[in-house]
Amino acid sequence: MILTFSLDQSNMFGSPMDADEIGIALFSAHIQDTISEMTQNVVQVSEDFLNTAEGEPYFRWVMEHNSNGKQLHQAFYVFGSGKLFLTVMYGRPISSGAEYDAIIDEAMKTLMFDQ
Repeated sequence: MILTFSLDQSNMFGSPMDADEIGIALFSAHIQDTISEMTQNVVQVSEDFLNTAEGEPYFRWVMEHNSNGKQLHQAFYVFGSGKLFLTVMYGRPISSGAEYDAIIDEAMKTLMFDQ
């Protein structure tokens, strides 16, 4: 099982763009396109626009794919605030660890990303 956190700022023509200007929908589409180009045999499981317990919007994309001969299940959670986006990636083998999926989903509902 792996859990990674990435802070990103989007740029347009070399100028930084605030997360609040771009929006989670556009940035998450960029992530989906980028991951799909880098990954073979992507099977989308789900994609949802959700809200945290505090009412803040976020995006969840769940997909499965093969990487270096391993079948993986991955979930991407995208949050945006101020100038930055926070992307959380949760991954595990398809064949094991499914019991952690609900725990990670519940944890993401409580995440507070504010800057």
